[in-house]
Amino acid sequence: MTFLKEYVIVSGASGFIGKHLLEALKKSGISVVAITRDVIKNNSNALANVRWCSWDNIELLVEELSIDSALIGIIHLATEYGHKTSSLINIEDANVIKPLKLLDLAIKYRADI
Repeated sequence: MTFLKEYVIVSGASGFIGKHLLEALKKSGISVVAITRDVIKNNSNALANVRWCSWDNIELLVEELSIDSALIGIIHLATEYGHKTSSLINIEDANVIKPLKLLDLAIKYRADI
């Protein structure tokens, strides 16, 4: 996949809002790094402007893309609602740790939004 010179990161991209956002970004010609828990499943739903990755690989991918593309924004949609089957660790990870990781990326790569 060829990325444009500018791209955004979208977490929670495989959810209801995320899927619709990816379509809108595609129509706008904006490239996307989409973070998901299930990369293999979502790669089968490939969109031309989307590169799927896991939370574990996001920093390496952004570093690789920074060679010839600019991170212009991060849209954080991922969450853990705290249903009965959710552990407190998973809730904290999704709602505190991962957003902080995205903020660190935004600062490091000077994202506009």
